[in-house]
Amino acid sequence: MTGLILAGGKSKRMGQEKALLPLGNKTLIERVADALGCVCDPVIIVTNTPSNYSFLGLEMVADLIVGHGALSGIHAGLFFSPTPRAFVIGCDMPLVNPTLVRLLVEQKAKWDVVVPRVGEFLEPLHAVYSKRCLPTMEQFLLSGGRRILDLYPKLKVLEVSEAELRKVDPELLSFFNVNTPEDLSEVEALWSRT
Repeated sequence: MTGLILAGGKSKRMGQEKALLPLGNKTLIERVADALGCVCDPVIIVTNTPSNYSFLGLEMVADLIVGHGALSGIHAGLFFSPTPRAFVIGCDMPLVNPTLVRLLVEQKAKWDVVVPRVGEFLEPLHAVYSKRCLPTMEQFLLSGGRRILDLYPKLKVLEVSEAELRKVDPELLSFFNVNTPEDLSEVEALWSRT
């Protein structure tokens, strides 16, 4: 199972490149890469600014269809993935739990997407995608589509319930993402507890 880390976005609310912010003695993206490396091989960074992440020593790929946000990144990552399925995560989720990732990747391969549901929300940037999605995804992107969730009705999607997720990540810290300076302070406090 390939691990794909999406390192794009404008980080407007943070005011600086959030993937490179420190958490302890490593950056946020290093924390994500370390956790994924426990479950996925290879781990690939999807970025249009590869020079920012060369220090990681990981393979990097760029968007093939530019300008459609995270969905462009998922598409490119899947296209270049050497495995039939890939786990996709944002670079700003440094408390990701490898056991929770394993729970998702071990679901049956018959699904196009395996996505967690937390409360009323799906977590499309913490999900497993099959290469079978590529033709539908590409058509959707080329027709101007941007929202990942708008693509889901066209695919076979398995939702993993919050109850299942809490069995391996009781506080659901895997889904904490860092968008603002306040989020960074909160994640630092959470990190110091672990």
